[in-house]
Amino acid sequence: MTRIVVQRPTGAAGLVRVSQLLLAAALVCAGGCSHHVRVAPDLRVRPCGIVVDPAGALLDRSRVSWLSPDDVEERAKLDAWCSTVGPVVMSEPRSPSAILADRLLVVGWNVHVGAGDVVRLVDDLRAGRIAQDAARAPIVLLLQESFRSGEQVPAPVAGTPVPHRLAPHAASRRSALEIAAALQLNLYYLPTMRNGRGDAPEEREDRGLAIMSSLPLEVLQAIELPFERQRRPTAVATVRLTTPSGEKLSLRVVNVHLESRSGARRLWMASPHARNRQAEALVASLRSDGPTVLAGDLNTWANREPALEHLRREFTPCTDGRSTFSGGLRLDWAFTRLPDGWTATCRRLDQKYGSDHYPIIAVVETTSNLRRQASSVVRRPKL
Repeated sequence: MTRIVVQRPTGAAGLVRVSQLLLAAALVCAGGCSHHVRVAPDLRVRPCGIVVDPAGALLDRSRVSWLSPDDVEERAKLDAWCSTVGPVVMSEPRSPSAILADRLLVVGWNVHVGAGDVVRLVDDLRAGRIAQDAARAPIVLLLQESFRSGEQVPAPVAGTPVPHRLAPHAASRRSALEIAAALQLNLYYLPTMRNGRGDAPEEREDRGLAIMSSLPLEVLQAIELPFERQRRPTAVATVRLTTPSGEKLSLRVVNVHLESRSGARRLWMASPHARNRQAEALVASLRSDGPTVLAGDLNTWANREPALEHLRREFTPCTDGRSTFSGGLRLDWAFTRLPDGWTATCRRLDQKYGSDHYPIIAVVETTSNLRRQASSVVRRPKL
């Protein structure tokens, strides 16, 4: 660890110098003071590890495997937050019948606690208004800041960590369960934290990550990332695609939402350090040769943050380079790792659909399909 000694200067120039040194210290810690966290399988039975269907009926909890930091203090902090949320929700309205397709659409989007109009976005996808030839392509949605309300969320207990309620000014908010039911998509909802201290059943909410898909969701995982200011687990699932020509792809999809800023024990400017620890643990958990699409709100303010460098070492960034949030910030990213014969193209959509973030769409398809599309383009003759 780098040791920084700050002498006490005087005057206005001295105050400026202190600010510069504090900023330098924060940036040094962001890149060089990372405390390595080992993530290991977690077989403990915790309240947030229970698995239910949308009606609250118990399902086999082994359908979701857990990884968490192999550190007693880290686990104790995460467990305190875990106790405030409801169980994991799984829903499978779609039959597991095979869907033959040359391409798969993966959408990564922070839906601003239900303000984003997911149903309208999917309607536009299915109508072909967003991506060419997308009407019949399978869809995977990786949604951050989704929410669930009602009696499945436990009543608040004094002394437990509960963040303030996020309640966007939207005419209509839809929970993860409502969206999946409306679109008839398979659902894996992983709550991350409580959404305010509402006590009455209709006021109880938690918010978290939702994976929805027109394909069956298999090999479900929850990865508890190192604790900083709030609990930030990652949701992982596997989907399988078969093309009309018989090519097969088993694709791991990863839904991630990293920390936005550091806790009180660190300088505010040390938030890159918080994301660095989380990204380092996440990459270590995902390290394999398996085909992967990772998308989410990484809360990165700079394009060269250590968290992004960790991800770039394992995956390929997939972006059109445009900002995804106000102020020109690119907080939302997609990364891929695909086998030979497959490719991915990503772009930010042109409207927010009611959220405060723009969605990112990744089109995963066979290179042979791309060649067929290119050969079918009719070029106008020169006049």
